[in-house]
Amino acid sequence: MPLSECIKNTTDREYVAWSEWLNNQWEEPDRTDLYIMQLTLQVASMLSKKKMKLNDFKLEFSSNKSEKQTQASVDTSKAQWLRRVGLK
Repeated sequence: MPLSECIKNTTDREYVAWSEWLNNQWEEPDRTDLYIMQLTLQVASMLSKKKMKLNDFKLEFSSNKSEKQTQASVDTSKAQWLRRVGLK
């Protein structure tokens, strides 16, 4: 489906729900991710004497920023834009 057709057929609520679902899926490895993790574990086991587990090769995508840090970043950015526009 072309992008323009997808935009016409998707409501705002569907888009928000879809975006939220995609954000949640970052932390869940799919079948391909698991195969790559297993392959990496096998190669690492052959090259290293250390005992490793499959979860050692799972990539974490979650943000470590707290809500307080995020709000501080938003406030700083907002103040900079207001100064540039001349409103403050």
